[in-house]
Amino acid sequence: MKKVILIICMFCALSAIRMQGHPLDSISTRRLLRIAHNCKYGIGTSVDLEKAAYIYKYLARKMHVVGMRELGLMYIKGEGVERNAASARRLLNTAAACGDKRSMCEMGRIYQFGDGVRRNLAMAYACYKEAADRGSAQGCYGAGYLMYKGMGVKQDYAKAVELLEKGSSKNHPGCSFLLGTYYAHGYDTTPDYKKAEMYFNRAVKNGHGWTVDLTKNNVLDSIKVQNANAKTEWKTISSSYRNARRMKAMRRTASRDSIAGTWSGKVYTYDWSGTKILKEEELSMYIALHDSMLSARWMSGDDVRAVFVSDKRTDNRWSRRRITDEEKQLKWVISNMSFEFSPDNTLYARISTTKTSTREKRKPMVAMMHRDFAATGIEAVSWAEAPKIVPMPVTDDRFTVNITAHRQGIVHISIYSISGAKVADCGSHDLSDGANSITVNAPLAKGQYILSIDGEGMHESVNIIHL
Repeated sequence: MKKVILIICMFCALSAIRMQGHPLDSISTRRLLRIAHNCKYGIGTSVDLEKAAYIYKYLARKMHVVGMRELGLMYIKGEGVERNAASARRLLNTAAACGDKRSMCEMGRIYQFGDGVRRNLAMAYACYKEAADRGSAQGCYGAGYLMYKGMGVKQDYAKAVELLEKGSSKNHPGCSFLLGTYYAHGYDTTPDYKKAEMYFNRAVKNGHGWTVDLTKNNVLDSIKVQNANAKTEWKTISSSYRNARRMKAMRRTASRDSIAGTWSGKVYTYDWSGTKILKEEELSMYIALHDSMLSARWMSGDDVRAVFVSDKRTDNRWSRRRITDEEKQLKWVISNMSFEFSPDNTLYARISTTKTSTREKRKPMVAMMHRDFAATGIEAVSWAEAPKIVPMPVTDDRFTVNITAHRQGIVHISIYSISGAKVADCGSHDLSDGANSITVNAPLAKGQYILSIDGEGMHESVNIIHL
């Protein structure tokens, strides 16, 4: 009898708990979402992120799609909850699996920018494409953007335009902007300025800030002039580069005798497909090899355009291991360079650059260069040995530069930061024919630098690591 009474008491207690339930059970889902939204954005009340997160957690436990998505977004940003990338990813993945288009797009963004996960552009494209197939304008933009530039998926203007037009019809400003750019420049097509203007105006109407600036500054007119003045020889140069590759021009081992030295020529910026030249610029490039280290300075006139240092080599291609903190302050950096010689000893350099803010690649570039000769007709000085720093790494303000020269001459030594800024002027020095040791006094902070040696018709540079 006692057992029966005990069971009855337990049943009554459980029933009471069940009837009491969660304090939010009595409020409709629609009203809860409105309360959480108002708390999150301070609509009609003060901002209360913790309260909003509390409501979203309740909805997420009930597998409510919007609740999971919004809570996931709060975990990404650390709003009202402690930042937790794993929880965010789990919630958004679950919401996406339930068919939520916005969650699919958020997962695409997470993979695109590596927000709490390892960056994976192929996964980003897959997430965006799934959302696009379900009718998401943001999904159309994300997938179209990646295909437009060839990031995580094979570059294809036709398929990208199809996606972007679908998003533009849903009034997505980014889709309209990219379409305007596509038709203005005539990527993979003949320039169509009427279409370009139409899409730019549509982008302005839907709030695209960049396009407002474009229309104010008559950038479309500038693009027209640029297209009209495009030099016919660009096509020839483009084809000559492709022909050189088809002829399997000799790929010399990158050594001092092949690529080290002073070069001058032109660099050509291509469209995203790598088939149409958009821009031509003069350049000088100073390349040096020290053991397994390659350093290069890209000059435009007297200004340092970019500095590249690499010790990671695959065949004739050098790439950087990481972007330094100093380089992160720059708009872009050279991510890798590869070199090829044509039969006429033209040095082709394929240059890949990366936008530091987003870590996205920029348009491909090809440089065509020949060895730079001094006014006297003397070719740039070649060293019997590459300049060497003693000791290496440098641990003091004073260190020695050992140079073996093939002729007499005066050189000037300067030290640059990795970003190209001059940090020390070490004066001029007389070189004798043979071995030379120059003592340099340069107070340097801990970090990586480029020591530049310039003389009559020659240039050498070497990497410095200061501890």
